[in-house]
Amino acid sequence: MENRPIIKLSWSPTRTGLLATLSKDSSVIKLYDIQHVAIGDEVESAIVERVLQPYGQHAIASFSWHPGHENRLLSITPSGTIKDTTVFERITLNWSPYTNMAWACGRRLLQFDEDAEPRVTDDISNKMKQRAIVGYGLKTEQVWENGVLGGEIALQNIWSWIDLVKSLRDEGKQKLNSKLSGYKMQGAKAILKGELTPVGFPSKSELQSVPWVGLERHNGGQRHIYRNECREMALQLCGWSFNRDGVTINDFLDRLQSDGHYERAAAIALFNLKIRNAIEILNKGSTADNGKGGDINLNVVAMALSGYTEEKKTLWREMCRELKTQLSSPYLRAMFAFLIADDNYDEVLYEAGIAIQDRVAIACIYLSDIKMMDYIEKLTAKMIEVGNLDGILLTGLTKEGVELLQMYVDLAGDVQTASFVMAEASPELMKDGRVKEWVDSYRDLLDMWRLWHQR
Repeated sequence: MENRPIIKLSWSPTRTGLLATLSKDSSVIKLYDIQHVAIGDEVESAIVERVLQPYGQHAIASFSWHPGHENRLLSITPSGTIKDTTVFERITLNWSPYTNMAWACGRRLLQFDEDAEPRVTDDISNKMKQRAIVGYGLKTEQVWENGVLGGEIALQNIWSWIDLVKSLRDEGKQKLNSKLSGYKMQGAKAILKGELTPVGFPSKSELQSVPWVGLERHNGGQRHIYRNECREMALQLCGWSFNRDGVTINDFLDRLQSDGHYERAAAIALFNLKIRNAIEILNKGSTADNGKGGDINLNVVAMALSGYTEEKKTLWREMCRELKTQLSSPYLRAMFAFLIADDNYDEVLYEAGIAIQDRVAIACIYLSDIKMMDYIEKLTAKMIEVGNLDGILLTGLTKEGVELLQMYVDLAGDVQTASFVMAEASPELMKDGRVKEWVDSYRDLLDMWRLWHQR
């Protein structure tokens, strides 16, 4: 209903069902988009009202549709001002599962050209489709291969961890407590809390003094470390199970160097009190032929390490503190922080660029029981908060792991990885509503992509 007399009423000549009205002394032209919808045998009309105000608060004397141009009209004020206006259509956007997009605008149908905009390949739906085509998540024997197919470091890490835990479980190195029998993949947090022990809590850690390797002739001093069964099991999850079953630290360091990770290899050697090995690795890395030439900074750091002394107040320590702030590599910074730690390893443990498994391993070796669990609790909470897949090392595929994966899905949209990872968990966890939603969403995507075999 109009409160004022209508002075102009006109159907659009180019658009079906579009009616324009103008009331006396009004500053707006009202548009009524009348759409007819068939419901069974009956046809009902739906009206969408819109307002066109070409002159702001000034009154409109009259208007006229253009006879041929779609949704174009002229309006005039009582003073004789004329304005040409185009009425824009409401756009209906349609997105296909093949990353194609189309939308209708009046009589035109516009379509997104994927070839002209290659950035769409970065969309998570397209990534999941490409991964599904190559068989991502379907490698059940050598599950680490799923990480290779995923093509991202985070995915490689989580699948490598799952492969490691499955091998440890198959070898009988982890005993399940009856109250945790529903969980297949325990994390480091549960292990360190003693939840896998027969009594349900860890034994008190034994404090040991261990000398530096390679500094015997120079009175290199000792470091205090902590040991118990739970810490040893957690170290296995971190990949730090050296000197067991013929696996030596040298084998581990050689693999890192063959992959070009000289800084991490040197740091792990140092964290295991093998300073001479660390120096040799840095010198090797400074001359390595990796396609970019060696890093001269590694040679400088190696020279600095060679002057290590346990004495507290020395020029060497002051220079290390200064040099640490100038280094860009987190592992090199952590090495100097470790050398001048004085039993306080916070600068190493909170160095964001250090891999989660390395930080957890350092905490297992050098922190007391109370400090270690406090750090593990904080780190676990942080990993869940940011949805970091590396945090699965701490949570395992447990209820906390589901919380972490939910945050990861919320941030990345990767229901594919979340579904396949939880397929390795206990059947009880698969009943969780969040897990069911991930699986159902991924199945729907596979249906839309017509990837029946993968589904």
